Amino acid sequence: MSLPLLLHGGHGHAAGTPAFPWRWDPTVLLGLGVAAVGYALLAWRLWRKTGRFERRAAASWGLGLAVVFVALQSPLDAVAGERFLSAHMLQHGLLMSVAPPLLLLGLYPRLVVPFTRPVLKPLLRNRRAHAVLRELSNPVWALGLWFGVLYAWHLPGLYGLALRNEPVHVLQHVFFLNAGLVFWLPVIEPVPALVRMGTRAKIGYLAAAEAGMALPAALLVWGPELYPFYESADALWGLSTEGDRRLAGLVMVVVDMVVVLSFAGWILLREAS
Repeated sequence: MSLPLLLHGGHGHAAGTPAFPWRWDPTVLLGLGVAAVGYALLAWRLWRKTGRFERRAAASWGLGLAVVFVALQSPLDAVAGERFLSAHMLQHGLLMSVAPPLLLLGLYPRLVVPFTRPVLKPLLRNRRAHAVLRELSNPVWALGLWFGVLYAWHLPGLYGLALRNEPVHVLQHVFFLNAGLVFWLPVIEPVPALVRMGTRAKIGYLAAAEAGMALPAALLVWGPELYPFYESADALWGLSTEGDRRLAGLVMVVVDMVVVLSFAGWILLREAS
C-alpha cells in the first residue's frame, strides 16, 4: 500500500491513511522552467553556429532538473516534512548529491561561453582578480563549503527551525543544491579550472567527502534522538520513530556512496581511455 500511496499522492488510500499530494509550487516551477528554457536557448544558439548538439549533455541537464522536481514537488516533500526523517534524508541526498553532478554534466565550455566570455575573461586579465579566482578555485574551499553546509543544517536547532519555518526550509534546500554544485565542480570540470585535480586527487577528494558523511549518518544510526519533531508524528506504515531514524542514517550514507562510487568509476574509466 505504501508505495502506490507515495507515488500517487494518496489516490485510493485506505481510510485513516493521510494523503501526500504532489505540490505545484509556482516559485519552484518557475525556477525549473527558466533553467530548462535557458538551456534550450543556449543549445539552440550553439547548434545554429556550429551545427552540433550534445544530446547526452542535454539529457543529463534534463535529468538533473527532474531530480530537483521530484525532491521538491513530489509526495516525498510532504512525507519528509511531516512524517519521516528517512524521507527527509533522501530529499537532501537528491538535492545535494544526485542533482548537482547531473546538472554539471549538462554543461560544457562551448555551451556556456556567452556567460564565461563576458564575465570571466575581463577578470582573468586583472592580476589581482586572477589571483583571487585561482585561490577560490582550490578544491579545499569547495570541500569545506560542502562540509559546512552539511553539518550546519543538520544541527538539531537549525534543522528544527527549517521544519517549523517554511522560508528557512526553502533556504536550506537552496544551500544544499548550491553547495552540491560547488562541491562537484572540481570533479566534473564542465569548464576549464584555474586549479585542476589529477585522478588520484579527485578520488581522495571524493573519499574525504564520503568519510565526512559517515559521521552524521553514524549519529543517526547509533546515536541519541536528535530531532524530536518526528517523535510527535503518528506511526505510519509500521515504521517506528527509532526505525525511521536508523533508516535515515542508512539513506544518508548509501545515497552519497552510490553517487561517489559511480563517479569514481567514471573518473578511472576516463583516465584509462
